[in-house]
Amino acid sequence: MRVQQMMESAAMWLAAGRPAGAERSSADESIRRALLAQLRSQGLWNPLRCEVAVRDGIVKIAGICTTAQERIATRAAAEAIPGVRGLRDVRSYWVPEGGYD
Repeated sequence: MRVQQMMESAAMWLAAGRPAGAERSSADESIRRALLAQLRSQGLWNPLRCEVAVRDGIVKIAGICTTAQERIATRAAAEAIPGVRGLRDVRSYWVPEGGYD
């Protein structure tokens, strides 16, 4: 598979929250919705910076985060949801221009 195809496939997977051709189970969708609701209520969710996908009870969070506290709180929120079997947080850290004041 060419690199461009791999990148397009990865972008499609993140956009859809699942690999191309895979069916999202209702349990996975319920976990995803519950996590997003929890993150929104805590002010930790920005859809422009992050994407959440769930497959077979494994939550994958991709994008960027700004603090370790954000990453820890996201992990705690995910682990508290019934049905979550694991978490892969592959977000990169981003520091706003000028750092933290």
